[in-house]
Amino acid sequence: MGRGIFERLRDEVADREKQEAISPLDLLELPEALRRLMQRIIRRGKTTARELAEEMGSSEAEADSMLRSLAGKGYLALVPGGTPPSYKAVVGQRRERALPTGIWEALSKKIEGER
Repeated sequence: MGRGIFERLRDEVADREKQEAISPLDLLELPEALRRLMQRIIRRGKTTARELAEEMGSSEAEADSMLRSLAGKGYLALVPGGTPPSYKAVVGQRRERALPTGIWEALSKKIEGER
């Protein structure tokens, strides 16, 4: 017998957790301040700690700390060659959703078996 849907879902979740990119789900799970910061960076493209501090009304040190934290999680990447350092968002690629092969046949058999 093939693997069940729960085993496949568990494996997919494990694979997504290994990715070094932010997904919409990851974005929702961030604390509010970090989520707002990521949303700004995603919209803007790239930013420095100074630019971010001015936008958000915080200190440059605080913005730099947040940027480094997000870069450590793999959500931001350091843009090479910039002075001061710039960061850009690393957004996970959208995956095409496809139904498992034979799902309709299996569902039909299941329904027929319950009658």
